[in-house]
Amino acid sequence: GTIDQGNTDFLLFTNTDSSILQSGGTFIGGSGTFTGGIEISGGAFDAGSGVFDCNIAFSVTGGTFNAGSSTLRTSAVFTVASNATFTPGTGKIIFDGSGSTTILNPSSSPNSLTVNDVQIDRGGFPLSLQASQKLVVAGTLELTSGGISTGTVEALGNVVVGNSFVAGANGKLRFAGNAHQTFINPLNVGLNGLVTLTVDKGVGSTVAVDGGLALSVGVFQGDLLITSGTLFLNNNANLTTGSINIAANGKMVNESATSIL
Repeated sequence: GTIDQGNTDFLLFTNTDSSILQSGGTFIGGSGTFTGGIEISGGAFDAGSGVFDCNIAFSVTGGTFNAGSSTLRTSAVFTVASNATFTPGTGKIIFDGSGSTTILNPSSSPNSLTVNDVQIDRGGFPLSLQASQKLVVAGTLELTSGGISTGTVEALGNVVVGNSFVAGANGKLRFAGNAHQTFINPLNVGLNGLVTLTVDKGVGSTVAVDGGLALSVGVFQGDLLITSGTLFLNNNANLTTGSINIAANGKMVNESATSIL
């Protein structure tokens, strides 16, 4: 069957573990707000343009989740399994709680999941991926608070750093794709805890740094790897890093008012 949300609000409040369980059929989201968990094992879930506040679990183990232009806030475990389909659309995911993120070999690309816009806003909790897994952000990546703990977050668009982002521990940040990107860090927040920051882009494409790039902070010694493409340090975009490794197809360019430490 079919459930059509329309512009109404859905609130699941029977108990603290209330979720919508979908094993078939179609859920058509509207422009309203949905509060509760989402657990999909079959069928199609079309999110529409609404706001989904998943304060329990977000789990797609089968079937299809179409994000549409929705905003998905998830504060618990986020799971997309190998036999499920996740279509990112133009929507946004906000990781805003203490739950872990688990990506179980999505069929589109082993050990990676592609989404559109992402905001990491987890207070004192890092976003935790499994070590071999990668979250690919096709739109804008906002590093607001919290950090990245294990695994890799790959940015294909711009990256914006907030003043409460602490990077985490053993996480990796990777710039990729052929589009020009900007790393915006106006307060020069230190990315302490990142193991590596990698630029691996198409030859001729650039990551421009505005504000500063601090990979080496106190006891944390993050490394910079430029495999392909150009890292461009704008005026006063100072770089502090452990080691720098620039491959044959990589390049780093800095303005005269920039320091490299």
